Amino acid sequence: MEATTQFNVRLTYSFGFLLLLSLKSLVIKAQSPNYMGDDCHNSTHKPLSSSYQSNLNRVLTWLSSDAATSKGYNHKSIGSNIHGDHDAVYGLYDCRGDVVGYFCQFCVSTATREVLQRCPNRVSAVIWYDFCILRYSNKDFFGNVTIYPTWNAVGTQNVSNSVEIQKGEDFMRSLIRKATVETNQLFYMDGFNLNSTQRRYGLVQCSRDLTNDGCRQCLEAMLAQVPKCCEQKIAWFIGSASCLMKHEGYMFYLFHNYTSLGLAPNLQTGIELKKIASLINSVHEYPFGFCGYMAPEYAMEGLFSVKSDVFSFGVLVLEIIHGKKNSGFYLSDSGQSLLIHIKSQGNEDFPVF
Repeated sequence: MEATTQFNVRLTYSFGFLLLLSLKSLVIKAQSPNYMGDDCHNSTHKPLSSSYQSNLNRVLTWLSSDAATSKGYNHKSIGSNIHGDHDAVYGLYDCRGDVVGYFCQFCVSTATREVLQRCPNRVSAVIWYDFCILRYSNKDFFGNVTIYPTWNAVGTQNVSNSVEIQKGEDFMRSLIRKATVETNQLFYMDGFNLNSTQRRYGLVQCSRDLTNDGCRQCLEAMLAQVPKCCEQKIAWFIGSASCLMKHEGYMFYLFHNYTSLGLAPNLQTGIELKKIASLINSVHEYPFGFCGYMAPEYAMEGLFSVKSDVFSFGVLVLEIIHGKKNSGFYLSDSGQSLLIHIKSQGNEDFPVF
């Protein structure tokens, strides 16, 4: 009986792992997160010393790896600028406040790879995506407010009148206050009723190496530029290396209030397949309410394929095996999401994904 039970457990683990093996090719083949811009044209193009290039590669590798298990932000420095070395590299990544875990890591790993392609032979660079920002320099910028250069983008639909413009400005000011005074999170997102039939949504965020005052200073500088670039449009975005703000006509941010699944390990008596099928259908019908089950490329770009089904089902299988939810696993001692924890258990002989 004991041997049979062990066999069933191993078989179930193998089944779950096989379902997630497609994740590796899914991530590799998926298109990059939405690229927003960079500041490479503002820096000098010149050959890098071998020691600086080596330290830069080490910093970028560390940032990409750290993003998988952090709370969405961290920084790292390697090297020295004393005694004539001049090979210090300071690097930082910051994911959008509603993006953590695998989705953050997916964006940061893309940024660390593409920044060297878009900004070759630069001693400093900033690259921006819709879900994260990555920055490195040969000078220590941690804690400094950087307002210029700025990026902005606007949609095609115009606002209806000046009243809507004023309501939008007041709303964004309220988000700045909530991010820097009321919550001290340096991040806030919310929506408001424009009228009885329409809502508007907004987000403000600062790099989390800033103080509350520094964050407020940066966001107010961005808001001051909105009349020049963006206020006539419903959808707009503006940001610098230190902060950003976004205004939209639809709910663009992700939720983390996951629904309780009520699933637990039951390897001997079987699995409620109808319950699993119902949950998978829910993932398709309400994707942003179940973002812990969405493939990264679907959450970031809306790219959908059969592999998205495999990803969602694979997460469910892992939850059943472990008796823990992917969404709340980071609260355990490991400090990781369930997917990242499982990935870390693989080895060269048996890679998980």
